[in-house]
Amino acid sequence: MNRQVKAYYDMAYEYHIAAVTLWYWIMEAPYLYNPISFLLRHTIELQLKALIILELSKSNEKLIIKEIKIPPENRSLDKSHSLLFLWRYYMELCKGKASHIDRKIKADIEIPLKRIDKKDFASTRYRYP
Repeated sequence: MNRQVKAYYDMAYEYHIAAVTLWYWIMEAPYLYNPISFLLRHTIELQLKALIILELSKSNEKLIIKEIKIPPENRSLDKSHSLLFLWRYYMELCKGKASHIDRKIKADIEIPLKRIDKKDFASTRYRYP
């Protein structure tokens, strides 16, 4: 596996484990809701970024992550936080290749991403009051 992709997947896993660990205490400590939500949201963001890097690296062995731009705003990958924009860019990269992902699966993924994006487009809702 690409070293850069693995770093994103590894960090996503770490955020996920932290969220699951905190979730164990949610009934006794409901104030953990925002931190848990942020950790889970960030897990998804890192996984989507890893998928984008993986797909782009297939055609560019010397891919420079800082040069990746995410439409429609053409922000750099590290400054792009919209889960919906990341998902749609990944789907665009997979056009013609991702026929194994049927419409229902795409919709099942996109619907919750739209909901998250509506609440937390810039990845700040669960970090700041």
